[in-house]
Amino acid sequence: MQTLILVIVLALISQLVGKPALKEKSTLRLLHVLFRHGNRNPEETSMWSSNSFSNASNYPEGWGQLTNKGKMTEYKLGQFYRERYDQFLGDTWNIDYVDFRCDNYDRTKMSGELVMAGLWPPRGANVWNKGLAWQPIPFEYVPLNKDPLLYPIVSVQFQFDFALTFLSGKIQSHLAKKYGEAMKILSQNTGCSATNYAIGSAYYDTMMVQEDLGFKLDSWTTQVYPEPLKSLAVDIFYVMTNNTVLRKKMAGSLLKKVITDTYSLIHGTLSPPTRKMFVYSAHDTNVGSMYLSLQAYKMDQPPPYGSSFIFEVHEIEGVWGLKLFLVDYTKGSPHSLTIPGCEEFCPIDEFYSLVDDILPLD
Repeated sequence: MQTLILVIVLALISQLVGKPALKEKSTLRLLHVLFRHGNRNPEETSMWSSNSFSNASNYPEGWGQLTNKGKMTEYKLGQFYRERYDQFLGDTWNIDYVDFRCDNYDRTKMSGELVMAGLWPPRGANVWNKGLAWQPIPFEYVPLNKDPLLYPIVSVQFQFDFALTFLSGKIQSHLAKKYGEAMKILSQNTGCSATNYAIGSAYYDTMMVQEDLGFKLDSWTTQVYPEPLKSLAVDIFYVMTNNTVLRKKMAGSLLKKVITDTYSLIHGTLSPPTRKMFVYSAHDTNVGSMYLSLQAYKMDQPPPYGSSFIFEVHEIEGVWGLKLFLVDYTKGSPHSLTIPGCEEFCPIDEFYSLVDDILPLD
């Protein structure tokens, strides 16, 4: 009898083996993706004359341009999106599926194109050249001084509001106490003002970029790099999002568009109705100010190249809401994020009420 039972059980198992597992029905309805450009050369405006690698000849692509390493960073980011959202996005690209925007910087345009190359390799009807696994994807951008979505930092109003906060006695006292000695060393070796903490942050970025390029930094930099200049750079991000006014300027416009487009989907007014993804190619200031403004993540480093903030729109048992993720290439990335007052799945009405104070009225 036991043998007969075993035979029957094995027969049942053999019938089940090889049958595809029932796929859990996806609740994902829309994606909003914001990411930082790839590894780049230093900016000319952030270079000091005594720097051993201050000559433009050290940077064959040009000041501030993507390096080959940066191109690969963005291409792999696109592949990450493809792997994570392959079933949702489908095999073939269509103009209605993706809204792709960047600001008017070469490196964000190129980064966006590289992400698209990794995300949308030609398949099926999209294959136009069998010898080239790439297809052109259109994108949009506007002049920097007319781009509150992706380049709010250039606006006169933001600069005024930032200066009021940055130059306040409380902030200056905090920065002087933490970074005064480091700034003196920086001043002695670069000629910058010992109280120009913003340039201290910019010079940290230059050192990081040169190290990423494989250059040997000048010996004196070990006194200030990576610390405490790394912490200074992080603190500058916190100053940029120090209050509601600044958060509204730095992240509010893009956040408002994310919410507006999400409600359009829910109400059946999203155009085109088959939109699957909104993509924004931008900078560390965009990614960092977004998660700091939402108080969703504690920053311990400036957002690395290719870091990404993802808003996933889900419909779960009739409830529409958002799931937030941060891709920063650290352990556990992508990180599932929450904002104060909500769970990992945050119903859209609750989310809106929690962030309403940092959304611009216009």
